[in-house]
Amino acid sequence: MIELEIFLNNQSLHGQFRSGAAFRAALDRVMAMRRVARQFERDIHCDGGILSRDASPDDPVQNAIAWLSPDQRRAAMQWWTRGGPFWDADRRHGVDDWFECQGEIVTDDALGEAAYRKALGLECDTVSFTPSDWTHSPLMVRWRRNEGFTDLRLALENYWEEADLRARLRSVEPPISSWSQLREWSERHFANLRFGPECFRPLRGLPFSNAGATRIRALLSILDQFAVAFEPDGRRSVEGQRMFQDYFTGRDGSELFSDSSDREKSRFAKHLRFPHPDKPNETIPCTWHGKVSHMFLRVHFSWPVRAGKPVYVMYIGQKITRR
Repeated sequence: MIELEIFLNNQSLHGQFRSGAAFRAALDRVMAMRRVARQFERDIHCDGGILSRDASPDDPVQNAIAWLSPDQRRAAMQWWTRGGPFWDADRRHGVDDWFECQGEIVTDDALGEAAYRKALGLECDTVSFTPSDWTHSPLMVRWRRNEGFTDLRLALENYWEEADLRARLRSVEPPISSWSQLREWSERHFANLRFGPECFRPLRGLPFSNAGATRIRALLSILDQFAVAFEPDGRRSVEGQRMFQDYFTGRDGSELFSDSSDREKSRFAKHLRFPHPDKPNETIPCTWHGKVSHMFLRVHFSWPVRAGKPVYVMYIGQKITRR
């Protein structure tokens, strides 16, 4: 399982609290779930938009925080305005994407972001306030896409009780905390990829980044699935074609994978070829790459991807053509 990310479901604040006591009790339950997440070396992603959600029929959260005790108010505001982690600081889905859940448009919302990351192959869950209209699981998010693209339905496991979230976190692998762990984990889990012997070496000496490691694993997960997305006759499967459209052919430069430019191929030709793992004295071109904006990291791999052929991942490190 790819490392779990947890998101606070803003939609579960919809004006349902009729008293300060009810809102305080609900916030206590959410904060207890955050403490559980931290016990397992994780946190719950949030965004500042929660302050504009309705806590009661008459008051948004920004006003309703006056109902809280000083300690509650301080903890909540530190989380929502300063501490985070804030998912929108590393936002993946676009402003033109259309996500729906329970009749609500959740583009520009944590649910839309969690669903998009789920489509990338990341494991994403949500936590919700209770009581609310969102105390059921899973939450089914529909990604409505442009003509020619099939809509996707993405299931997000949802938690509103501390004990259930604790049981979930006990069942998943602990977070990766070093580049060497990333290498070991990737080689163990991505059976359809062939990693070059020096693939992860460029990461040595760089400060470890959880955000960078998570993004790298998302890219590798897509490549791992794409490597076997073929029909018996060698044609790309329906799912393979969907992945190709989603991740390799962006409409506005937002694709996750792309080829290097002609200028880069000319200027950095030597750096974009790597010793072939299976053919001594031969090199393999890896101009195609996955993009990690954090720290300007790149994942270079062989192209094209063909049925029954290995996908060689030969370089993971800082952008080669940035030198």
